[in-house]
Amino acid sequence: MRQIVKNIFISIIVLFICFVGGCNRPISNNTTLVSAEQLMTENPDSAYVILQSLDTLTLTNAADKALYSLLYIQAEDKNYIDSKDVNRIQSAVDYYKDSDDEYHKMLSYYYLARIEENIQEYSRAIINLLKAEDFAKSINDHFYLGLIYRSISDTYSRIYNNTESLKYAKLSYDSFVISGYTDYANWALWDIARAYHNGQDYDSSVKVSKDIISNG
Repeated sequence: MRQIVKNIFISIIVLFICFVGGCNRPISNNTTLVSAEQLMTENPDSAYVILQSLDTLTLTNAADKALYSLLYIQAEDKNYIDSKDVNRIQSAVDYYKDSDDEYHKMLSYYYLARIEENIQEYSRAIINLLKAEDFAKSINDHFYLGLIYRSISDTYSRIYNNTESLKYAKLSYDSFVISGYTDYANWALWDIARAYHNGQDYDSSVKVSKDIISNG
């Protein structure tokens, strides 16, 4: 009887912790995947080599499989490989969408949208980029906000919505400035100049271009 009461008490404690702290799916602690992710920003080519050489049969749980799928698409994107593998990134989206891991949730929607851009599903891409924006804001990740806004700007440019393209090019620039990534901010200025040009505001386009050159 005492053991039964003890088990019930433990169950109540576990439920209380889940209620207060939020039960979440486990985060992968696979050392190979962690190493690839750590290399992703500065050395995406090395991260890609690691992921390509990884035996996927060693990925035995859902957390590892989701992170691998996400990192693989991320590595392709960062190595200028235009992936069209919707199924691979969708598996990561399906895993992270119900988790409290806002960072990887943001990445999964962002890279799903990147693939949708590659296959010219522009409306879906914008929807998923806006989802990624929400998660990026929730964790104050201004660098990825810059990337997200840049993709939105590019996507609107492809469907000839120059007003929205310019709006998001400016948001991208502002986000990169806040993030401290100067090189990305400088490239964002070129996106602004291009958006002005596409909108036939040639004077503004020339002015921004001259400012870039004079400040370079």
